[in-house]
Amino acid sequence: MALVSVGFYAGSSPGGWATLPDLLQPPQVSQKNSPTPVSETQPPQPSEAGLGGALGGVETRTSNVSPSGGPASSTPAFTAPGFSRTTGVILYLSVGFVLIVLLGWTVQNAARRIHSWAAASTSNRSSGTRRRTGTTPAAKLSKQAEVETLLERLAARDSAALDRVLGESDGWLGRAQRTPRTNQYIMATLNQHDLKMRGAALQATLALDGVSRDHAGLNRLELAVTNPNQRAWALWMLGALGNRGVEQERAAQILKGYLDDADERTRSEAVDGLGIVASDETVQILLERFRRDSSPLVQESAARNLAEAGMYTREQRMAAAASFVEWIDDVFLTPQQKSWAGHALRDISGQNFGMDAAAWQRWYNSSR
Repeated sequence: MALVSVGFYAGSSPGGWATLPDLLQPPQVSQKNSPTPVSETQPPQPSEAGLGGALGGVETRTSNVSPSGGPASSTPAFTAPGFSRTTGVILYLSVGFVLIVLLGWTVQNAARRIHSWAAASTSNRSSGTRRRTGTTPAAKLSKQAEVETLLERLAARDSAALDRVLGESDGWLGRAQRTPRTNQYIMATLNQHDLKMRGAALQATLALDGVSRDHAGLNRLELAVTNPNQRAWALWMLGALGNRGVEQERAAQILKGYLDDADERTRSEAVDGLGIVASDETVQILLERFRRDSSPLVQESAARNLAEAGMYTREQRMAAAASFVEWIDDVFLTPQQKSWAGHALRDISGQNFGMDAAAWQRWYNSSR
């Protein structure tokens, strides 16, 4: 089969596939290597000046007291019994309190310094361990680099890489993601004629975009398709998920719900998704879209998927060819539709009979 030219299927790649939809990244929360510690509220600490003032005040009060316990004065005064004992107790308690505060402050300061030293020591040991184990020449490639190398081999038609992608890609979720390099290799693989290779590329795309091949993955896409900002991506991924065996009928049903959308681009993207699902039912759906939809964009998408893109088998494409042969000179089709029908037949057959309806009919009759 001849590859579809860029000029014929507008907006498509040389192999007929539309550009791989960009991954819509969820908002990323910036994180540093280590969390920023939250400052704890510390109780107010006594300053050295404050402690000195307190001691000075005690000394001043004691110097103003006579040995007998009364105030130092030249005028004799009556001293109440027990006054000297009370003053001594107060002085003793005051000095004891100050000493306790000083001791507590000193112990707390020392504890903080020990804690800081221990944390810094642990951090340095951890960093040293990471440097010793993570950057040596003998260290294994990161999972991202490993995946990119595997996809490069897949694009080069490496059968061993094919088996690994099909067997291991479900384990890539959260460990590798799409990059310009992976997109390049995936597109190269999608434009190969081997459907098994194409299937591996679809499976890899699902994994790199974090879509699990299960009921949860389908639920995620069904929700994403309702968001206009994610719709194009979700429609494509619904096709990929359905093709890889996850609730194919339900995936196709969701896609069919967008075939009558007011936006022609959305209808075209839904057609692309159905072409990737590639069930027998979708062949007739795309033929109907080609003939009945008023948008050339949708008509082109339907012809491209049935002829060269999409995931249809040879038998399914031949079923579509029967209609294209009939339409090559249909008076109810536009000249553009007839041209697309002729081009689709060239892609399916590998032959070129131009717009000769009789020649195409002979080819089809002999090829069944």
